[in-house]
Amino acid sequence: MSIFITIFSGVCVFVLGQVIVKLFIDPVHGYKASVGEVSTALINYTSSYANPGVGTKESMDEASKEIRLLASKLSAQVSMIPCYDKTAKVFFLPCKDNIYEAKTQLIGLSNGIHQADRGSRKVSLGEINMRKAEKICDLLGIYVPENERMYKDKNA
Repeated sequence: MSIFITIFSGVCVFVLGQVIVKLFIDPVHGYKASVGEVSTALINYTSSYANPGVGTKESMDEASKEIRLLASKLSAQVSMIPCYDKTAKVFFLPCKDNIYEAKTQLIGLSNGIHQADRGSRKVSLGEINMRKAEKICDLLGIYVPENERMYKDKNA
């Protein structure tokens, strides 16, 4: 009888562990992978969004589509994490408001790639896009060294 109880408890522990992994660990890992992709895209497409309207149509289309896709992916990954507010505290994730603001900024960045800078603004569109990129990094907790920051004041 004690062998049966040992086997049964071992199976229960295994099943419970798998439930925790599939419900919590995997979705959090997927979210963090999406944040990593956002970080990569922000670096790879800097020339496109810092100099809007300057690149080839194909390169601007690629950058715009990729950044917009990452915005939707980020949103989808968050919705897959159960009890997000509590899970976020355990795994040190940003609050939902920050993630949705980052998604909004990513979409704005995607929209700002094709527009040529006409010089009628006080601040260039490229500078606005660079501020959006830094804000996205701040909201998602992507580390940017101080010497690589364009804007030292986070509220700028």
